[in-house]
Amino acid sequence: MALLTNVLDERRLSAADVAALYRQRWSLEVMHRTLKQTLGKQKLRAQTPELAACELDWSMAGLWLISLLTHNAAQPPRLISPAAALRVIRTAMRRGRRPTGKHWLQRQLRTAVPDFYLRRRPKTARDWPHKKTEPPRNPRIRTATTAEIRKAQAFRKEKGAA
Repeated sequence: MALLTNVLDERRLSAADVAALYRQRWSLEVMHRTLKQTLGKQKLRAQTPELAACELDWSMAGLWLISLLTHNAAQPPRLISPAAALRVIRTAMRRGRRPTGKHWLQRQLRTAVPDFYLRRRPKTARDWPHKKTEPPRNPRIRTATTAEIRKAQAFRKEKGAA
């Protein structure tokens, strides 16, 4: 690991401090990834800076609520999948009736663990659109069939009458 800093005095920034800062930075990176991927915030819908700040605030509040609820589910934080927790919370909100049992949501959130199965292909295989290496070809031009010509004429008559 490399760290670029202008603090050269070890009394002001020790190796333990650097390690703690790195852990904090990494947890922020994971939080931003969760915000972008799990909550679908790759692109903001807001049109003004004020609304963008408001949208981010509410998204962060939602992410905080998910982490708070999963923390109360008595699972180690590393074993909770934010995407699975979000599915559990959405299911609970869509039920439209009171949950059965006192700690229904906590029981459901305990099942919100990441998948550990071996994937057949890397996750990058699902990215779209796939880049095409060959340039586009010229379109194939063919003459219209009699049935296609009749359909086009009927369509024109219909549009002309309307």
